[in-house]
Amino acid sequence: MSLIKKKSHFYCLFTVFFTFFLDSLGASLVFPLFAPLFLAKDSAFLSEGYSYFIKSICLGAFLASYPLSQLICAPFVGVFADKKGIKKGLILTSFFSFIGYLICGFSIKLKGLFFLFFARVIMGASSSNSSVCFTALSLYSDSEEKEIKYISLASLIAGACFVLGPIIGGKLSDPTLHPLVSLSTPFWFGAIVAFFNLLLLIFLFHEKQELEKAAPHSKIEAIKNIKEAFEQRSIKKYYTLFFIYLLFFNMLFQFIPAFLVGKFSLSSSLIGDVCATLGAAWVLGSVIFSLLFSEKRNKKIILGVSGAVFSFFAFLSSFCASLFWFVFFLACSVFFSSFIWPICTSIISGSATKEIQGKIFGFTQSVQSLSMLLAPLIISPFLTKDAAISIYIASGVGALFTVLCFALNFEKNKK
Repeated sequence: MSLIKKKSHFYCLFTVFFTFFLDSLGASLVFPLFAPLFLAKDSAFLSEGYSYFIKSICLGAFLASYPLSQLICAPFVGVFADKKGIKKGLILTSFFSFIGYLICGFSIKLKGLFFLFFARVIMGASSSNSSVCFTALSLYSDSEEKEIKYISLASLIAGACFVLGPIIGGKLSDPTLHPLVSLSTPFWFGAIVAFFNLLLLIFLFHEKQELEKAAPHSKIEAIKNIKEAFEQRSIKKYYTLFFIYLLFFNMLFQFIPAFLVGKFSLSSSLIGDVCATLGAAWVLGSVIFSLLFSEKRNKKIILGVSGAVFSFFAFLSSFCASLFWFVFFLACSVFFSSFIWPICTSIISGSATKEIQGKIFGFTQSVQSLSMLLAPLIISPFLTKDAAISIYIASGVGALFTVLCFALNFEKNKK
């Protein structure tokens, strides 16, 4: 490979990773912001005249709008990228991300609830570019080892954003740091970074020649592949397990900021610190799992044990009157949760044939979006100011996950 081609290759990979970084950062950047916007006594959108129940329902609907948009738009983004090319697909979604940040910032500044919902829908649509990023990484890999390396790096970026995003969002919304800082400031920051990303994609990213000649996307073929995947009994079982786990995770952690506002009256800045602590626990757990358990053969036993410990610590946190112990037990829960994710995805991938691996990856994203959509719709009607009903419900779902893990393992041993 010539020096010019190497530079071009590097620039293309850099822009893909930066786009993925921005997408991951955008998802975590807003994590400490929305609960205070809807539930705080001095809420920018809902006055004290609204009951806490109404505020909770609005928050739940708002949180659900993002994955709903992602679920609907992801297939269309994939089709667009297949037909028009990855570069145009990434530019389109990045442009929507830029517009979404701007509308979010103006809607908070002007206290426009409708436009905030609209901006959230746009942001959900733009987040569909994750699958396009992974497709690009696959195309720019000259070997299977390189592809695994690139995807591992993307996972590391996502984990780092889980830590950095809440800190940046929390601090940039803290008016005590500077008189000009407000809840809309993180979105101005996001818009600036998104615009910079657009420039990188336009001037540095170059389409691979093979992609321009790619065959058009067939919706019928995609449906056939999904049907073929679910004709394999083992995939059905573990997709069910994976969905229950994701539902538990989202039911619990999408509403941690709401619980912190209702019970501990934390500001967005302090909520960001708590979320960053949980993100650090996830990254630490992922590293330890990779070093100590990734090569173990009895992963299904580890899956069940991790589910039990995950649920136990989450349930234990509901009894904590102290913020320190509440965060400590939640961090322990997240630590063991990080074991479950790679095990589930590897089991699902290992249960599928090589011919349908791509379609399985796409359907896995749909399952994730569906769990993110259902979690706030289930939890928000039960959300109260200082009670932990949401944690009890989530812990119950986690217990179901654990029982099913051991039941599947017992069934296999019996055979």
